[in-house]
Amino acid sequence: MKRAFIAWGLLLSLALLPAPVGAQGGTAKGKVVDSEGNGVPEASVRIDFTGELSRKYELTTAKSGDFIQVGLYPGPYRFTASKEGYQPNFVDHRVQFGDRTLIPDIVLTSVDELMKAEGRPTAALKAKFGEAVELTDSGKFDEAEVLLKEILEEMPNIPEVYLNLAFISVHRKDWVAAEEHYLKALELRPGDPATTSGLAQVY
Repeated sequence: MKRAFIAWGLLLSLALLPAPVGAQGGTAKGKVVDSEGNGVPEASVRIDFTGELSRKYELTTAKSGDFIQVGLYPGPYRFTASKEGYQPNFVDHRVQFGDRTLIPDIVLTSVDELMKAEGRPTAALKAKFGEAVELTDSGKFDEAEVLLKEILEEMPNIPEVYLNLAFISVHRKDWVAAEEHYLKALELRPGDPATTSGLAQVY
């Protein structure tokens, strides 16, 4: 009887032990890359649960550009990546319980690369665009929007400006404005994968 009691006590103690972290929720693994597919190190990644609960995580990518977050409540998330000198970007993806969920690559395009492709804008305009990107990255959407609209007054055919405005509109949950900006960006650059993906997420 004593042995049976000891065995039962051992089983009970094992049952009360905390489960491994990975078993307590979902695990998300992803990568932040540049326009050539190379990993972007030390990029900031913010993970926001887009369901009814309020959950937020922040981390930094490794030298390879990879990131991983364990213990996520299963459901829909927005993964937003940013780094100084790059245009921020995000993907929406659902994290599953248990098995590791692979997040699509988050592509960051450098500000210099964006502006070189658009008719040799002035140095002042490049600086203004870079400032707008930094403000967007800091969550100062109203200030960023003012600068982006000033750029459009001088050069109204830069798709990236509309993409940034769409990015801001999405974070405000202004879906009508986001759709309008994405459609304008597609008009200027038909078939662009990033723009098409963003528009699909809005819909």
